Amino acid sequence: MSSRELLRPLPLALIFVFAAVAFVDFVHTLREEPAPWPDVLADRTLRFERWEPVLDLRARAGPDFVELLPAAAFDAAHWSAPLQGGRWVMDDSAGFELGLARGGHRTMVVECRGPSGADRAIRVEVEVNGARRGAFEVGSEWRRHLVRLPGDAVRAGRNQISLRLPDRLPAGRSQRGVLVRRLGLFFDAETAADAVQRRSPVTVDLEAERVSIRESGTLTADFAVDERIDALKLSYHFSADLGRAELTVARPEGGGPGRDAVMRRPLSASEGREGGVRFPLHGRRGEFRFAAEVELGPHPGSFDLSSVRLVSEGGPTRAEARQRSRREE
Repeated sequence: MSSRELLRPLPLALIFVFAAVAFVDFVHTLREEPAPWPDVLADRTLRFERWEPVLDLRARAGPDFVELLPAAAFDAAHWSAPLQGGRWVMDDSAGFELGLARGGHRTMVVECRGPSGADRAIRVEVEVNGARRGAFEVGSEWRRHLVRLPGDAVRAGRNQISLRLPDRLPAGRSQRGVLVRRLGLFFDAETAADAVQRRSPVTVDLEAERVSIRESGTLTADFAVDERIDALKLSYHFSADLGRAELTVARPEGGGPGRDAVMRRPLSASEGREGGVRFPLHGRRGEFRFAAEVELGPHPGSFDLSSVRLVSEGGPTRAEARQRSRREE
């Protein structure tokens, strides 16, 4: 048999080899799953800025799953360290600084008590940004006090809030005055005193891949893309007929024109209580910030996000699949 006759079946064999490789790549692509949900909404990377903040001054056992903002900056010289019951006002005046997304009329709720066995009530005056805005008296039992703040008291941005004890003499320094457990700022003038006992505004169910937002505010999550990704996809659900949300994906440092421009998706419960959203990423790499600005109605409700995933809709290229396979080996 001549060498030509021996080589004649070779092209056919090569076809089968290439077909087999293509089939393996195709099966590998099918088996590849999109990036898991925690890559976008991962443990301890979520932040939620409450438009109606509730500060819990008690000591915490450990870090929460979601970082709640705004965070208050306490004047350590005039407050005790966080205890199981809260923080003590240790001087005749103790303040903290709080950055708020929105200003305007607020109702302040202060949950506090005086020292056990105190023989008289302690007068507490509330000062906001240097102006006296209200007062109440504190006994030795836990109680929630409401202070109505006028529209010009709280402003968008940084605010200085102080609790003053005018009847205490300077000599009383370092002695316990008032123990504060919770403090809240609410828009509604008819806010009930128990508003500071609200459940956490955001809950995360990893097993169900769901984030539930129960208060008006802004949820943000940073994520990074280091391989070809086509889109960020998610599902949403309003639990009531009222409420709106705006979802955005953008570069953390801001975006310019073209593909780096901010992508926005306005949603309204009145136009549809549930659905899906797709943000095209066009294979871009680098850092991104996902945000959900949620405004719920006056009645209890929630806005839920689920199946938040980074997806490669066309699957990886053959070269990318091979490189990934080599890395895994």
